[in-house]
Formats: sequence, structure tokens, C-alpha cells
Amino acid sequence: MVVIAIIGVLIALLLPAVQAAREAARRMQCSNNLKQLTLSLHGYHDIHDAFPAKMSGKMRGAWGNRSGSGSENCDWSAHLHLLPFIELGTKYDEITASSVTYPRDRTTTRFNTRLGAFLCPSDGGGNSIEYMTTNYMICLSDVMYDSESSSNDFIKRSVFVRKDWRGMNFISDGTSNTLAFSEAVMGTNGNYSMVKGGVQRGIANANENPGIKCNPAIVAPGGELTSPYDFTDESYKYNLANGNRRGGRLHDGSALTTGFSASTPPNFPSCFSKQGGSKEEDPQWKWGVYPANSQHSGGANVALFDGSVRFVPDTVDFNGGTLTESKTGPSNFGVWGAMGSPCGAESESL
Repeated sequence: MVVIAIIGVLIALLLPAVQAAREAARRMQCSNNLKQLTLSLHGYHDIHDAFPAKMSGKMRGAWGNRSGSGSENCDWSAHLHLLPFIELGTKYDEITASSVTYPRDRTTTRFNTRLGAFLCPSDGGGNSIEYMTTNYMICLSDVMYDSESSSNDFIKRSVFVRKDWRGMNFISDGTSNTLAFSEAVMGTNGNYSMVKGGVQRGIANANENPGIKCNPAIVAPGGELTSPYDFTDESYKYNLANGNRRGGRLHDGSALTTGFSASTPPNFPSCFSKQGGSKEEDPQWKWGVYPANSQHSGGANVALFDGSVRFVPDTVDFNGGTLTESKTGPSNFGVWGAMGSPCGAESESL
């Protein structure tokens, strides 16, 4: 009995260490994935003298078809156009074949393959999703309002813009002071109401004081949202099975699926604004507070444009998120917002 008790104590002592070692390995793999994606940005830039657009028409080069043949044909993500630069050129050719209509096509099977280069081992959310998924988001600067517009003033603050290709010279704050990618937790079946993987719906004017507007989402000890969007409700236009969630489609350039904003810190609740019409609670592709988040304890990995990867804690300064977005000049959202802005004339760094 004494020997059994000693063995039990030893196992109890060793298990946390084993789990910690496994998580350290997963976190390292996640960090390496982010680095490779950032290097692929530079590979793309070397050839095309620009970074890929946030959303664009199907193209086989940097400029290609800027307008597409309809708005949905312009929805292809920056992630998609990086595939040839991470040894996935064959998959890129398969996806961009002329028979594919647009990123939310439900009928084709070419979107079903999950790609390890875009998945963080610490997040198992993608295992239950039928679309190609991603844990890595491009930085949409420190703004969230109308991030898909091709004419809105707020796009002046982002490297990644819809139907526009911006080069290194746009990052006037310096590549070591500007965010390129972050992690994000994917929504999962049965867990769509959790803060990390879910999105709080119907927050009016979320771009104003996002730190205040989105905080009400945290109300329960388990971190569940007050009124989460029900992605399984077939009465809505989109649903869980179609990949409409954080990270649900790596080939779709919508802010909800492949972007993040540095207006609120890592692991802050996600939320989107109400929109007009009869479907005010529909998922908002363009307007939303979509922060970096991860399954790592205490923060999330991010990649900077200089190719370095950093772990940013939840406690990073964001000025409390009590101000509204800035169209020009320094960010209103502290050090974190300054890191998201490529040309705000800020000197802050992580």
C-alpha cells in the first residue's frame, strides 16, 4: 500500500510537468508556423513588390483580376495567395481553378483539406470543421469599423486592404514595430458561445469605446457570452456548418474569418456591431472587434513584419479601450494599438 501510495504521488507530481512540456512544444510549433507565414509574406513581396490584399479577385500574381466578376468573387483572402510560398502551390492551383465560384462555395470538396501550416496544435477546434481552417489572422491595424470597404477612411491605417496591394514603404513606423499576424481560437461545435471561439452579437457601434462595449460579454464564470450568435439556427443566412466563424475558412478574406484588430488585447471578447435591415443580429463580416486569442495561458503569439515572433500577454497596454478609433495619427489604444498601426507615427514597441 505504501509503495502504491508513493507511486501515486510521483505520478501526480510528474503529470503537470509532462503536460507543461507538451504545451511548450505545441507553443513552439505555433510560433514556428507564424514565422513561416511571415516569411511567406516577404517571399510574396519579393516577387510582386507588394503584400497580398486583404480580399481580392482570383489571381495568379500580385495584380491579377482586381475587380472579379461580382463582389463575392473578390473575397479571396491574403492567406490563400501565400500558399505557393509555403510549398502549397498545388493546393493554390486547385483552389483557384475556374470552376470555383467564390470562397463560401458550399459544393466543392477542394476546401475540405486542413493545412497544418495554418493550425496551432494547442487549439483542437478545427478538427470538427469541414472547411480549411486557420488559427492565424492578418492584422487589420487598430480599427474594426468597415474594414472591407475600399473607400473608407479607416483603411488608411492598414497594410491589408480590400482590392489594394500595399508594399513595404507603407510601414513607416518600422517593420519591428508593426503586427503582421496573430493567433485566434476557432469556434467549435457545441462551444460557439465561449468567449475565445465565439462572438458577442449585436453590440451597437462597437467601434466606439470597444473596451466598454464588448466587456458585457463576460458574465459567467465559464466565460460564456450573454447572447451568443446561434450559428446552428438555420433561419439565419449562414450557419456553423458553412465555416462562418473565427478561422472557419482560411481562403475567405472576411474580417470575421481571417482578420484581427489591435483595438483590444489578446483573449478579450469578440463582438460585432448591429447592422440595418431585418437581420440585425446576423454575423457582421465587416464591423467587429476581433482580437488576438489563443489556448496558451496568459496571452497569444504574434508575428511582426520583420519576421520575429513574440508572445504578448493579456495585460498589454491598450489604454482601456475607452476611446474611439483614430483615422490618422497615433493610435488611441495604447502600446497594443500602436503595434497594430503601420503608419501612425508612434514609437511604442513590445
